[in-house]
Amino acid sequence: MLLLPPPLAALVEVARAFVSGQADPDGVRQAMPAAWWFVWNGARLLDQLSPGVLRTARVQELLRSARLEAEAQWRALQALESALAESRKVGAQRALEDLRLATDRLQEALRSLRSEEQEADLFSPDPELDHFLKIGRNVLDGHVAAQALQADFPGVASRVTRKRAAVERFALFHTESELGAAAEPILQNLEAGMGAAAEFLQGGRRETLEDCLRLVAPASIELQPLLQEMEAWANQHRCYAAHPLVEELARAREVVLPEELLERLWEDLTVLLEDEAARIQTLRLHPLRVLAGLDPEPAAVLHLAAQQALSQSRSTGLTDAPLEALDEALTSLRKELAQQAELLGQATAPVQGAPFLVEFQALLGRAMQGQLPREELHSAVEHFQALQQGLADELAQSAGLVDPEEEEALQELLTRQGEVGTLLELWCQGAQEENLVEAWAILAETTPRLVALSESLRRRLQNVNPAPTDPICLRCGTANSPSSRYCGACSAVLPISAQGPTEFSEITGADEPAPAAPAHVVRLEDLVRRVEEEQARPAEVQEEVEDLLARAEQVAANFHGQVRPRLLADPTLVEYARFFEEQMEVYMGGLRAILCFAREGRSDLLYRGLESCRSAGAELMALRSVVDQADGH
Repeated sequence: MLLLPPPLAALVEVARAFVSGQADPDGVRQAMPAAWWFVWNGARLLDQLSPGVLRTARVQELLRSARLEAEAQWRALQALESALAESRKVGAQRALEDLRLATDRLQEALRSLRSEEQEADLFSPDPELDHFLKIGRNVLDGHVAAQALQADFPGVASRVTRKRAAVERFALFHTESELGAAAEPILQNLEAGMGAAAEFLQGGRRETLEDCLRLVAPASIELQPLLQEMEAWANQHRCYAAHPLVEELARAREVVLPEELLERLWEDLTVLLEDEAARIQTLRLHPLRVLAGLDPEPAAVLHLAAQQALSQSRSTGLTDAPLEALDEALTSLRKELAQQAELLGQATAPVQGAPFLVEFQALLGRAMQGQLPREELHSAVEHFQALQQGLADELAQSAGLVDPEEEEALQELLTRQGEVGTLLELWCQGAQEENLVEAWAILAETTPRLVALSESLRRRLQNVNPAPTDPICLRCGTANSPSSRYCGACSAVLPISAQGPTEFSEITGADEPAPAAPAHVVRLEDLVRRVEEEQARPAEVQEEVEDLLARAEQVAANFHGQVRPRLLADPTLVEYARFFEEQMEVYMGGLRAILCFAREGRSDLLYRGLESCRSAGAELMALRSVVDQADGH
């Protein structure tokens, strides 16, 4: 489970109090507007995803899933509002659970989107060029409007111009090196690609944008190692200053630069100070500023000194410029920012390998800075305590699997971390900030060892495979297969079977979750449930299933006609082809069964169809990467 966002956490807390009879509906109604706004704003932001996120099939699927979960959040809030109006506590409880599950799934989809963005193939080693090229690809594929490329073009064009100027200065300063000459044809291709982009933005011809991508991507890749070699060469032959750009200014006193190249050098220094100013502002606003002991003000003072030295140097002219003062200010600023980055790295190091605690640390940091109301930390503390209890329970259930010394160490660590929950509870109730500081000190001390021991226990548990327990239907007593969600005899929903240990996985982030059902299957299940509650009509199910079936038939036809021959041509992929066909048939059979329910009212087929769709849909999602790879070759 992920942490609920504060507006939803506040709503859930007061609504639970209403369900348990400890609060009246008015408190829930007061919390509703903030929750409505949060859900609405989140759905709007999904439509404003960065145009530089490459719209792969996986990203498109995640976007669709996220939008479906945002819709599910909206419906859950509507159901909660309706339950409050009618004083239906059971309905309110169900709506709260729906809201929590939809929010969990939405947050997971958003995390996956961020992961896809971070792990996406690079079009260029230069981040700005890479972003620009991905926008171009999205424009060509029809996912993004050309205006997004237009907005990014001036900055990228300026960057290419600065690269050209830097190479030309290097060639003038270091005539004994051949690196500048080697970079010339690559720069020409890079500039030609940017020219093609400009032509596309003026005339809209698709071919010119294709030329841009074809020229810029390989040119930027080829240029990068040459630029690194130039930097290494310049560092080895540095004579006048510690900072590389000030070194170039000093050399420009001896080698007369063309006015345009000198102006570009001054601009590079200006851009550098703008970037450093942004880093200082990031430190000021960082949620771990107090926790990590960050102090951006010395860097701000050095930045001001560097700005003054740069301004004075430009105004007096290169010959009389105080380059020594500029070099000292820039070098000191660089060292100070590096020290701040090191402090931040030291603060975040203890929670690496524990995803929940990374998020928890940020909440503690905000609390230390007075940016988090005490009640908003309460739900996170409860989850932390539940997590520790889960670890303790697993340890008790793992007798014989854990080394005695490791078991003793784990128990000591859990006892020590139990103090964290107590300290934070006191802070939530009004205690002083010292409780937060002490709680973080305990976490920083104990978490690295706890993560290591948890990983060791997880590996041991993975090597043990107890026989699965067949879930028993509570209605008719029939034993079903472990993966079933519905009884094969009477179609009743089966009780959730006991799962293996999961809390170690949650704290270490080491275990992959079980395959999730596709978002459209989850949506279909929700629709079926609403039909059973007479909140929707069977015709709506029929319309949804007919659409899904048409799309599935199209996918199957494409697979048989194009993808299957490629898979069969590779001996290592033959089994994938056969398994994909089998699962697609199961999935489509499930849809047809649900269609019979919608058309003829045959409820005996409903849940069997849903079970087929869920299980086969999860398998098809898992196979997608293999099939997409074959389809792309």
